[in-house]
Amino acid sequence: MRPTTRSGLPSCERVSRFAADHDCETAFVESNMLSFLDHPMLLAHYKRYVDGGWYSSVGHGLGLLGLCAPMAYARGMTDLYVAATHWDGIDLEWGSRPDIDEHVRWTGTQCHHDAYELTRQERLDVIADYVRSEDPDLQLQTCNNRMDGNCGECEKCYRTAVGLRLSRLEPSAHGYPFSDADYHDLRRSLERGDWVLGQDERHMWADIRKRARETEPASSAERTFFEWLETVDLDELVSSSEPPLTHRLFWIGARNTPNSVYSTVYPAWRTAKAGLQFVRSDR
Repeated sequence: MRPTTRSGLPSCERVSRFAADHDCETAFVESNMLSFLDHPMLLAHYKRYVDGGWYSSVGHGLGLLGLCAPMAYARGMTDLYVAATHWDGIDLEWGSRPDIDEHVRWTGTQCHHDAYELTRQERLDVIADYVRSEDPDLQLQTCNNRMDGNCGECEKCYRTAVGLRLSRLEPSAHGYPFSDADYHDLRRSLERGDWVLGQDERHMWADIRKRARETEPASSAERTFFEWLETVDLDELVSSSEPPLTHRLFWIGARNTPNSVYSTVYPAWRTAKAGLQFVRSDR
């Protein structure tokens, strides 16, 4: 079954409706580019060398651009843009960077790493300007946990909501369940290490901290949070949110397991996990 939005619309219909409202053309590609990967084994062998997972740190730039290649060629697209995650001055192992994406091309098509000259907060400023001038009800989608809206509880949802506040937009009006009370929960989760954060998130919170210094807080709760953010050691937040010990032990075990054993055990584990997820979703 296709994922649905909170309004009951399948996610592809949600995208199509957005495109129609904004006079954009849409096209959809279905792929197994994630499901065919052996993520546990990739993490077991490569997590030691990268900041994030294999897909984010190695695969997603070339993977997404490659996925677009057949359609881009068939439709005669001369330029293909992939949105930047980072910005000039950040040098991390990451699967989508200017020195990767800008060198991808095929007959008739050149790929571009878009908006690298803007920080994440500056990109939110661009969105805020567009909202105020063109689309006051614009709904955003950035969640790592859902494709049919924003959960409002993951680190990325919180980070985006705070950034929207700094751009003088109300997050709850644009797809994020967020209020002043959430600043306390956000701080507590960051301090407890509830999320596994990397240098990627460290740079983004530093970007937020820089903007907060230049912005008058809109409430006492916001002021309290930004005062804490000004003094907190972001490197400590990152180092204190390492993957759980059970995950690290699993990776060590997977690296040292004979391939014949792993090839037998892993499919059974995936089947059992999929069955458990089906039972949970059927409740």
